[in-house]
Amino acid sequence: MGFLKEFLDKARNNKGYLGGVVSAYAVMGSQILLQLILVPLYLSTLGKAGFGVLMMVLAFAHFAVVGLNGLQGRGMRVLSETMIGIGPGIGKEQGAMDTIIVFRAIGMIYGIYMGLVGLALIGSFLGPWPILTPGTGLLDQMELIAVVLLGVAYLFSLGRLNVEFLMLMAAKKQVQAYSFFIMSVFLFGAGALTWLSHGGGLVAVMTVFVISNFLSYCAAVGYRQRWFQWDCPSASFALVKQKAAQLVNGEGRKYLVYGGLLALLQIDVLIVGVLGTTKMVADYVLIWKIAEVVIILLWRISESLQPEIIHMDLNKEYDRLSRVFHQGLGAVWFVALVAGIGYGIYGADLVGLWVGPDRVPDDPLSFALAGGAIVWLGTARYSSMFLYALAHMDRLILIIAVELVLKLTLIAFLFPEYGYRANLISINAVYLFGGAVLYPLVSRRVIGQLRLKS
Repeated sequence: MGFLKEFLDKARNNKGYLGGVVSAYAVMGSQILLQLILVPLYLSTLGKAGFGVLMMVLAFAHFAVVGLNGLQGRGMRVLSETMIGIGPGIGKEQGAMDTIIVFRAIGMIYGIYMGLVGLALIGSFLGPWPILTPGTGLLDQMELIAVVLLGVAYLFSLGRLNVEFLMLMAAKKQVQAYSFFIMSVFLFGAGALTWLSHGGGLVAVMTVFVISNFLSYCAAVGYRQRWFQWDCPSASFALVKQKAAQLVNGEGRKYLVYGGLLALLQIDVLIVGVLGTTKMVADYVLIWKIAEVVIILLWRISESLQPEIIHMDLNKEYDRLSRVFHQGLGAVWFVALVAGIGYGIYGADLVGLWVGPDRVPDDPLSFALAGGAIVWLGTARYSSMFLYALAHMDRLILIIAVELVLKLTLIAFLFPEYGYRANLISINAVYLFGGAVLYPLVSRRVIGQLRLKS
């Protein structure tokens, strides 16, 4: 009840905070609605094998984006310090613009790099993929190259959109920031439904991704220029190099490491694809997708708090920070337990209502394990976000590194025997044997130390 009172008081006194929370969930709701519509369409037009391949391509794109997002926390903190006038720099306008310029350059370089990595992985591991597409039956090598190039453009466009998102979030304009992601979701949904309904395949889906991100980015730039009335010129290589060195200092490198580790924790679909078959990928996605949606819904709680956590830290409001953490943690645990137990029992029925009973994998144990993962991952993210927003990266990196090593080791040993179940077993085992306690324990200790120092 205390956490609810804190939330209501904050919402009453700060409409932007309430709008930010509602907008964050609106983004998630629009994504869920789109998945509910598109996944059955993917299955009917591409078949299970083609659907599995599409999920692998999107999983690699997600992996790349999560890696880039690791630097966002550093960028948001730098922008927040600049905007409230306590950080280093030569003024709010110039400091913010320098940060945006650097992030644009980093996004472009990173997108090209990950595109080359994707092309190398496809060439070395898979060769010419037998990708099923409507009308043609196979995706030839030229189409495969087109998909990879579109993936580079997708990362580039999303990186540009994320920079504008960072700028608005740091200015505590959460509603406007999230609105451009909602716009992107609806543009993609309209384009994907149209093209898939008329025989489009994987190339069409990736093209729509790029177009929707680009149009949303243009709208975000237009809004930012009107609100800030700042111009964001192009920069010389020397300026980018200088500002990037300032941004990616010792703390910045930690955010990059964190982003890489977090991305590796989320490559389950790619692991199933490399070690198994595309049909196994499809079955795993069908079991995991709704559980993943619930987990991300829980993550939105902590992500929507990130700007507030940073500002409470910068303003030394540690008593309030401690109260929000403890009360929120109890609320997240309650919701996660109800959702996890519910999915463990009724998950197969939910998937049957979604894609049809004949497409549901006959695997009750995996649904139960996915329910357990909802509890562990949903609660751990809440605690880790406080460490992330407070810039206490050393301990967070250590915990995630240990979690990653244990998870991958267990998967390597268990996959030959249990197949995709190995992923779910490893998540539950890591948290049952310490992970569930370690994240909140370290976060509580860090917040307590900050209160003592203040």
